[in-house]
Formats: sequence, structure tokens, C-alpha cells
Amino acid sequence: MKYPDPMRVCSLSKNCSHVDGYLCEPNTCLSIVVDKLSKWLGKDGISFFRSVYEDNGRIDAVYPIRGIPHSVHFSEGMQVRNFLRELPECKEWTAHDLDNKWVNLVKFCIDEQT
Repeated sequence: MKYPDPMRVCSLSKNCSHVDGYLCEPNTCLSIVVDKLSKWLGKDGISFFRSVYEDNGRIDAVYPIRGIPHSVHFSEGMQVRNFLRELPECKEWTAHDLDNKWVNLVKFCIDEQT
């Protein structure tokens, strides 16, 4: 699994071996979270976020549906954040941490499938 460098993603987890807050190696908390999220999203979920990114240039985009703004951060993003809240690797993350990290985690899932 290849991660962009440097991404501060997993420094808040007790399971993380990195104190500096940078990327973990495979089989540490970051790779475990990405693996669990990829499985939960499935092909359809990853395909949805890939298409949002390709069409809008960002995963947490706001785009119109029949003239009404649709915020991915508040709808599909909330579903991702709720899933992450339940993971033991993310139990210590605050709502602010989840808001700041879910997009990068989804990007990792997209990159994993390409």
C-alpha cells in the first residue's frame, strides 16, 4: 500500500507505533483502517467517491442535483465518519479528527483500487 507523504492520519490511535504522527508502515493502524474502510465501501462506494473526485476535483465536493446543492461531506461523508467511529483504531479520534481525516482515508481506498 502506497500513501502520500507526509499525511498525518493515525497519530491519535493507541495502536499506532509512530509517535511523530506521520505515516505508518503496512499492518499498522493506518493500513488496517484503510483496509477496513475499503471493504466497507466496496466497489460501488469507491466508484462513487472516484467519480465525485474526477468530476469535481475533490472528494468532499458540493455539487447541484436538480438545482439543489448536494454536500458530499454532510451526506456520504457522514456515513464514512460514522463507520470510522466504530473502528477500534479510531476510537480516540474526535469529531474534528474525523472531519479532517476521512477524505484522505477515502483517497487511500481509491488509490488502492487503481
